[in-house]
Amino acid sequence: MRPASGSAPPLRKMMAAASRLVSLRCKRVLVVATACLLVVYMMHDSNPFPECLGCVRDRKYRSFQSVLLQEAQGAANGSDVVFVGDSITEAFRGSSYGSHECLEYRCAGIPEVFGHFFSRLKTLVLAISGDQTAHVKWRLTAGEGVALRKARAVVLHIGTNDLSQLVSRTVGGWKDPRTPFVPHGEALSIADELAARVQSTVDTLKSYMAPGARIIVVGLLPRGPSYQPSSFAWPNDVYTTAILTANKQLSLQYDEDDSVDFVSCVDVFLVVDDRKINEELMKDSLHPTDKGTKLLLDCIKPSLLQMGVNVSGDSGD
Repeated sequence: MRPASGSAPPLRKMMAAASRLVSLRCKRVLVVATACLLVVYMMHDSNPFPECLGCVRDRKYRSFQSVLLQEAQGAANGSDVVFVGDSITEAFRGSSYGSHECLEYRCAGIPEVFGHFFSRLKTLVLAISGDQTAHVKWRLTAGEGVALRKARAVVLHIGTNDLSQLVSRTVGGWKDPRTPFVPHGEALSIADELAARVQSTVDTLKSYMAPGARIIVVGLLPRGPSYQPSSFAWPNDVYTTAILTANKQLSLQYDEDDSVDFVSCVDVFLVVDDRKINEELMKDSLHPTDKGTKLLLDCIKPSLLQMGVNVSGDSGD
Protein backbone atom coordinates (compact mmCIF):
# COMPACT_ATOMS: atom_id res chain seq x y z
CA MET A 1 0.00 0.00 0.00
CA ARG A 2 1.47 3.39 -1.03
CA PRO A 3 1.54 6.13 1.61
CA ALA A 4 -0.97 8.90 1.22
CA SER A 5 0.18 12.28 -0.09
CA GLY A 6 1.60 14.46 2.75
CA SER A 7 2.11 11.49 5.06
CA ALA A 8 5.44 10.60 6.71
CA PRO A 9 8.26 9.72 4.26
CA PRO A 10 9.19 6.11 3.73
CA LEU A 11 11.35 4.41 6.37
CA ARG A 12 14.33 4.31 4.01
CA LYS A 13 14.27 8.09 3.59
CA MET A 14 13.86 8.60 7.32
CA MET A 15 16.86 6.39 8.03
CA ALA A 16 18.95 8.20 5.41
CA ALA A 17 18.03 11.59 6.89
CA ALA A 18 18.83 10.38 10.39
CA SER A 19 22.15 9.01 9.17
CA ARG A 20 23.07 12.36 7.60
CA LEU A 21 22.12 14.18 10.79
CA VAL A 22 24.17 11.84 12.98
CA SER A 23 27.07 12.06 10.56
CA LEU A 24 26.95 15.86 10.58
CA ARG A 25 26.81 15.97 14.37
CA CYS A 26 29.64 13.47 14.66
CA LYS A 27 31.74 15.55 12.30
CA ARG A 28 31.03 18.65 14.37
CA VAL A 29 31.93 16.80 17.56
CA LEU A 30 35.08 15.50 15.91
CA VAL A 31 36.05 18.99 14.74
CA VAL A 32 35.46 20.45 18.21
CA ALA A 33 37.38 17.62 19.87
CA THR A 34 40.26 17.99 17.43
CA ALA A 35 40.36 21.73 18.01
CA CYS A 36 40.44 21.21 21.78
CA LEU A 37 43.26 18.69 21.50
CA LEU A 38 45.16 21.06 19.23
CA VAL A 39 44.82 23.88 21.73
CA VAL A 40 46.05 21.62 24.54
CA TYR A 41 48.93 20.44 22.36
CA MET A 42 49.88 23.99 21.42
CA MET A 43 49.75 25.10 25.03
CA HIS A 44 51.99 22.20 25.99
CA ASP A 45 54.32 22.01 23.00
CA SER A 46 54.50 25.54 21.65
CA ASN A 47 57.56 27.66 22.20
CA PRO A 48 56.70 29.96 25.11
CA PHE A 49 59.85 32.00 24.59
CA PRO A 50 60.30 32.98 20.91
CA GLU A 51 63.99 33.86 21.29
CA CYS A 52 64.73 30.22 22.11
CA LEU A 53 65.38 27.64 19.42
CA GLY A 54 62.67 25.18 20.41
CA CYS A 55 62.22 25.41 24.14
CA VAL A 56 60.15 22.28 24.16
CA ARG A 57 62.53 19.75 22.71
CA ASP A 58 62.49 16.05 21.81
CA ARG A 59 61.26 13.08 23.84
CA LYS A 60 64.72 12.47 25.25
CA TYR A 61 64.70 16.00 26.63
CA ARG A 62 61.15 15.65 27.92
CA SER A 63 61.99 12.40 29.63
CA PHE A 64 64.92 13.90 31.51
CA GLN A 65 63.00 17.07 32.28
CA SER A 66 60.32 14.96 33.94
CA VAL A 67 63.01 13.43 36.15
CA LEU A 68 64.22 16.89 37.16
CA LEU A 69 60.64 17.94 37.81
CA GLN A 70 60.15 15.03 40.21
CA GLU A 71 63.41 15.88 41.96
CA ALA A 72 62.37 19.52 42.22
CA GLN A 73 59.05 18.55 43.76
CA GLY A 74 60.85 16.27 46.18
CA ALA A 75 63.07 19.17 47.25
CA ALA A 76 60.17 21.55 47.83
CA ASN A 77 60.90 21.57 51.57
CA GLY A 78 64.23 23.23 50.96
CA SER A 79 67.83 22.80 49.81
CA ASP A 80 71.07 24.46 50.79
CA VAL A 81 72.07 25.11 47.19
CA VAL A 82 70.25 24.58 43.90
CA PHE A 83 72.38 24.60 40.76
CA VAL A 84 70.67 25.67 37.54
CA GLY A 85 72.21 25.58 34.09
CA ASP A 86 73.25 23.65 31.00
CA SER A 87 75.75 20.87 30.20
CA ILE A 88 78.53 22.39 32.31
CA THR A 89 76.26 22.18 35.34
CA GLU A 90 74.63 18.87 34.38
CA ALA A 91 78.12 17.34 34.48
CA PHE A 92 77.91 17.68 38.28
CA ARG A 93 75.41 14.82 38.01
CA GLY A 94 77.81 12.83 35.81
CA SER A 95 75.39 12.85 32.91
CA SER A 96 74.48 14.43 29.58
CA TYR A 97 70.75 14.66 28.78
CA GLY A 98 70.28 12.43 31.80
CA SER A 99 72.42 9.63 30.37
CA HIS A 100 75.52 8.48 32.20
CA GLU A 101 76.93 7.28 28.88
CA CYS A 102 78.68 10.62 28.72
CA LEU A 103 81.92 11.51 26.94
CA GLU A 104 84.74 10.85 29.36
CA TYR A 105 86.18 14.34 29.32
CA ARG A 106 82.69 15.76 29.88
CA CYS A 107 81.81 13.73 32.98
CA ALA A 108 84.64 11.57 34.31
CA GLY A 109 85.51 12.44 37.89
CA ILE A 110 83.25 15.49 38.00
CA PRO A 111 80.56 14.10 40.37
CA GLU A 112 83.34 13.13 42.78
CA VAL A 113 84.76 16.67 42.68
CA PHE A 114 81.28 18.09 43.22
CA GLY A 115 80.69 15.71 46.13
CA HIS A 116 83.96 16.76 47.74
CA PHE A 117 82.69 20.33 47.89
CA PHE A 118 79.06 19.70 48.80
CA SER A 119 78.81 16.32 50.52
CA ARG A 120 77.76 17.96 53.81
CA LEU A 121 75.01 19.96 52.15
CA LYS A 122 71.62 19.30 50.64
CA THR A 123 72.00 20.14 46.97
CA LEU A 124 69.94 19.84 43.83
CA VAL A 125 71.20 20.06 40.23
CA LEU A 126 68.58 21.22 37.71
CA ALA A 127 70.47 21.35 34.45
CA ILE A 128 70.12 19.95 30.94
CA SER A 129 72.78 19.87 28.23
CA GLY A 130 72.19 22.31 25.41
CA ASP A 131 69.85 24.54 27.38
CA GLN A 132 69.62 28.23 26.64
CA THR A 133 68.31 30.83 29.06
CA ALA A 134 64.79 30.42 27.70
CA HIS A 135 64.87 26.66 28.27
CA VAL A 136 65.68 27.35 31.91
CA LYS A 137 62.81 29.82 32.22
CA TRP A 138 60.46 27.32 30.63
CA ARG A 139 61.56 24.55 33.00
CA LEU A 140 61.07 26.78 36.02
CA THR A 141 57.58 27.78 34.96
CA ALA A 142 56.79 24.15 34.06
CA GLY A 143 57.23 23.15 37.70
CA GLU A 144 60.91 23.11 38.65
CA GLY A 145 60.57 26.52 40.27
CA VAL A 146 58.98 24.88 43.31
CA ALA A 147 62.47 23.75 44.37
CA LEU A 148 63.58 27.38 44.79
CA ARG A 149 60.92 28.50 47.24
CA LYS A 150 62.87 27.36 50.31
CA ALA A 151 66.40 27.18 48.87
CA ARG A 152 69.07 29.11 50.72
CA ALA A 153 71.03 29.84 47.56
CA VAL A 154 70.85 29.27 43.82
CA VAL A 155 73.88 29.07 41.53
CA LEU A 156 73.00 30.00 37.95
CA HIS A 157 75.44 29.23 35.15
CA ILE A 158 73.82 29.72 31.75
CA GLY A 159 74.38 31.51 28.46
CA THR A 160 77.01 29.74 26.40
CA ASN A 161 74.38 28.04 24.22
CA ASP A 162 72.65 31.38 23.76
CA LEU A 163 76.01 32.74 22.66
CA SER A 164 76.52 30.09 19.99
CA GLN A 165 72.95 30.63 18.77
CA LEU A 166 73.41 34.40 18.58
CA VAL A 167 76.74 34.09 16.77
CA SER A 168 75.21 31.58 14.36
CA ARG A 169 72.29 33.91 13.71
CA THR A 170 74.63 36.84 13.17
CA VAL A 171 76.82 35.11 10.58
CA GLY A 172 73.93 33.25 8.93
CA GLY A 173 74.76 29.79 10.21
CA TRP A 174 77.91 27.74 9.96
CA LYS A 175 77.93 27.51 6.16
CA ASP A 176 81.55 28.51 5.89
CA PRO A 177 83.80 25.60 6.96
CA ARG A 178 86.21 28.15 8.32
CA THR A 179 85.51 29.98 11.54
CA PRO A 180 83.22 32.96 10.99
CA PHE A 181 84.67 36.30 11.93
CA VAL A 182 82.36 38.32 14.15
CA PRO A 183 82.90 42.06 13.67
CA HIS A 184 83.42 44.09 16.84
CA GLY A 185 80.12 45.95 16.53
CA GLU A 186 78.20 42.70 16.05
CA ALA A 187 79.97 41.16 19.03
CA LEU A 188 78.87 44.08 21.21
CA SER A 189 75.26 43.64 20.06
CA ILE A 190 75.47 39.94 20.86
CA ALA A 191 76.80 40.79 24.33
CA ASP A 192 73.89 43.17 24.94
CA GLU A 193 71.30 40.54 24.10
CA LEU A 194 73.17 37.83 25.96
CA ALA A 195 73.37 39.89 29.15
CA ALA A 196 69.68 40.77 28.84
CA ARG A 197 68.76 37.09 28.55
CA VAL A 198 70.74 36.17 31.65
CA GLN A 199 69.17 39.08 33.56
CA SER A 200 65.72 37.90 32.52
CA THR A 201 66.55 34.43 33.83
CA VAL A 202 67.69 35.91 37.14
CA ASP A 203 64.39 37.78 37.38
CA THR A 204 62.55 34.49 36.85
CA LEU A 205 64.60 32.84 39.60
CA LYS A 206 63.83 35.70 41.97
CA SER A 207 60.11 35.31 41.37
CA TYR A 208 60.25 31.83 42.93
CA MET A 209 62.72 32.46 45.73
CA ALA A 210 62.01 33.46 49.31
CA PRO A 211 63.07 36.87 50.63
CA GLY A 212 66.64 36.71 51.87
CA ALA A 213 67.69 33.87 49.58
CA ARG A 214 70.68 34.60 47.41
CA ILE A 215 71.70 33.98 43.81
CA ILE A 216 75.20 33.49 42.44
CA VAL A 217 75.44 34.26 38.74
CA VAL A 218 78.51 32.60 37.25
CA GLY A 219 79.75 34.52 34.22
CA LEU A 220 80.35 32.90 30.87
CA LEU A 221 83.52 30.83 30.75
CA PRO A 222 86.07 31.20 27.96
CA ARG A 223 85.15 29.39 24.79
CA GLY A 224 87.28 28.57 21.78
CA PRO A 225 86.22 28.21 18.14
CA SER A 226 86.54 24.43 18.34
CA TYR A 227 86.13 23.97 14.58
CA GLN A 228 89.45 25.78 13.96
CA PRO A 229 92.99 24.38 14.19
CA SER A 230 93.57 27.12 16.77
CA SER A 231 90.53 26.00 18.73
CA PHE A 232 92.05 26.95 22.08
CA ALA A 233 93.04 30.47 21.05
CA TRP A 234 92.19 33.21 23.53
CA PRO A 235 91.38 35.87 22.67
CA ASN A 236 89.67 34.75 19.46
CA ASP A 237 87.61 36.57 16.84
CA VAL A 238 84.40 34.65 17.48
CA TYR A 239 83.54 34.62 21.18
CA THR A 240 85.98 36.64 23.28
CA THR A 241 84.55 40.14 22.87
CA ALA A 242 80.97 38.98 23.45
CA ILE A 243 81.91 36.94 26.53
CA LEU A 244 83.99 39.61 28.23
CA THR A 245 81.51 42.39 27.41
CA ALA A 246 78.48 40.42 28.62
CA ASN A 247 80.30 39.46 31.82
CA LYS A 248 81.20 43.10 32.45
CA GLN A 249 77.60 44.18 31.93
CA LEU A 250 76.35 41.54 34.33
CA SER A 251 78.95 42.49 36.91
CA LEU A 252 77.83 46.13 36.77
CA GLN A 253 74.15 45.13 36.82
CA TYR A 254 74.49 43.22 40.09
CA ASP A 255 77.17 45.31 41.75
CA GLU A 256 74.65 46.90 44.11
CA ASP A 257 72.10 44.09 44.23
CA ASP A 258 72.30 42.54 47.69
CA SER A 259 70.48 39.41 46.56
CA VAL A 260 72.83 38.58 43.67
CA ASP A 261 76.58 37.93 43.51
CA PHE A 262 78.23 37.91 40.11
CA VAL A 263 81.34 35.77 39.80
CA SER A 264 83.67 35.70 36.79
CA CYS A 265 85.87 32.62 36.50
CA VAL A 266 87.35 33.27 33.05
CA ASP A 267 90.95 33.73 34.15
CA VAL A 268 91.31 30.39 35.93
CA PHE A 269 90.92 28.56 32.59
CA LEU A 270 93.55 30.53 30.69
CA VAL A 271 97.24 30.12 30.02
CA VAL A 272 97.82 33.85 29.77
CA ASP A 273 101.41 33.76 28.51
CA ASP A 274 100.44 31.42 25.67
CA ARG A 275 97.23 33.32 24.85
CA LYS A 276 95.09 30.21 24.95
CA ILE A 277 92.59 28.19 26.94
CA ASN A 278 94.22 25.55 29.13
CA GLU A 279 93.62 22.23 27.35
CA GLU A 280 94.03 20.29 30.58
CA LEU A 281 91.10 22.16 32.08
CA MET A 282 88.87 22.21 28.97
CA LYS A 283 89.64 19.43 26.54
CA ASP A 284 87.12 20.71 23.98
CA SER A 285 87.72 24.41 24.77
CA LEU A 286 84.22 24.59 26.25
CA HIS A 287 83.43 22.02 28.98
CA PRO A 288 85.54 21.91 32.15
CA THR A 289 87.24 18.60 32.96
CA ASP A 290 87.34 17.32 36.54
CA LYS A 291 90.37 19.53 37.19
CA GLY A 292 88.60 22.45 35.57
CA THR A 293 85.48 21.79 37.62
CA LYS A 294 87.50 21.95 40.84
CA LEU A 295 88.82 25.37 39.84
CA LEU A 296 85.32 26.48 38.88
CA LEU A 297 83.90 25.47 42.25
CA ASP A 298 86.89 27.05 44.02
CA CYS A 299 86.00 30.23 42.14
CA ILE A 300 82.41 30.38 43.41
CA LYS A 301 83.18 29.05 46.87
CA PRO A 302 83.96 32.45 48.51
CA SER A 303 80.51 33.76 47.56
CA LEU A 304 78.83 30.68 49.06
CA LEU A 305 80.84 31.02 52.26
CA GLN A 306 79.87 34.68 52.48
CA MET A 307 76.25 33.57 52.30
CA GLY A 308 76.81 31.21 55.21
CA VAL A 309 76.81 28.05 53.08
CA ASN A 310 79.42 25.74 54.61
CA VAL A 311 81.24 24.46 51.53
CA SER A 312 84.13 22.01 51.74
CA GLY A 313 86.78 21.62 49.07
CA ASP A 314 89.78 23.34 50.62
CA SER A 315 93.09 21.89 49.55
CA GLY A 316 93.51 20.68 53.10
CA ASP A 317 90.16 18.85 53.23
